[in-house]
Amino acid sequence: LFMVDYVTFSSLHRRGRFLTQAQATAVHFAFVLFFGAMYVSQRLALDEDCRSFAWVFWTAWAALGLLVAASFFAFHISCRWLLSSHLVRHIHTAVMHYHTSPQPPLNLYLNDGGLIECLGLISLLRRRCQWMLVTDATADFSMELVCLRDSIQMAQSERLCSFFDPEDPCRGVDPLLDDFKHSQAKYLRIGVLYDCWGPGDGSAGGRGQSGP
Repeated sequence: LFMVDYVTFSSLHRRGRFLTQAQATAVHFAFVLFFGAMYVSQRLALDEDCRSFAWVFWTAWAALGLLVAASFFAFHISCRWLLSSHLVRHIHTAVMHYHTSPQPPLNLYLNDGGLIECLGLISLLRRRCQWMLVTDATADFSMELVCLRDSIQMAQSERLCSFFDPEDPCRGVDPLLDDFKHSQAKYLRIGVLYDCWGPGDGSAGGRGQSGP
């Protein structure tokens, strides 16, 4: 989940870089205080000081919970600084939270979209490309083409296009994928038809071909 390939885009201005580091340090310091409070509460528990233990323990958890909860409202200017922390980014990744805001944070992370669609096919279909070369390097040892099927289903659910067999346009894509699974072919050619749902449901018409 956390081993994601990404490219970091940071502010080029010295003030922006300093501000990003300061914001991230503040968040990391809060986490250090939390773990320090957990250590203190453990010592208080060993000394059988239950009242002090309960106060330190629950205060630390409440403060950390408030900090993490505030990071989900980073679209507000008062909480944007929390996005500069790598720890907050990992928490958002773990719970599948996608930050949206009119203004970007000081740090942007660009990855391959594996959490949503790992083949990169959807972005090409949204651009209505005529020719698409898609490589599937996922751990699909049984050749079920799970990622490709998910991408096809996602494209159809967004009404971007439909898919067909280029050699027999009357044939759907599911039989084509099943035939490829039981064959010795090294590649698969899939036809793409845009504008299948009539006017208003897509962009201008056209056809394309994808060869994963």
